[in-house]
Amino acid sequence: MKSEIDALFVGICSKDDKERLKGLNQLFEITENKVDWFEEKYDELAEKLNNENSYQRSIGIMLLCNLAKSDENDKIFSILPEIIAHTRDEKFVTELLS
Repeated sequence: MKSEIDALFVGICSKDDKERLKGLNQLFEITENKVDWFEEKYDELAEKLNNENSYQRSIGIMLLCNLAKSDENDKIFSILPEIIAHTRDEKFVTELLS
C-alpha cells in the first residue's frame, strides 16, 4: 500500500490536470476512512500550504482536512490558523472534482 500512496502523492504534484485529478480523487476515496500513513505524509501536505500554486495549496488543505480523522496526535491543530487563513485566498480552489 505504501508504494501506491507514494505514487498517488507523485500524481497530485503532476502538471497534467488529468493525472493530478485522478490521484486526488483516489486519495479522497482512500481517506474517507482512517489511514495508518498520516504521520508519514503530514509534512509533505503541510508544506503545500505555502506552495505558489493555488491548486497545490488547495489540494494540501483538502487532504489535510480529510485526514483529520487519522491525526492521532492532533498535529493539524498547529496549522489550523493557516488552513483557515487560506479560505480568504483569492485563488482558493473549491472544486477539483470536475
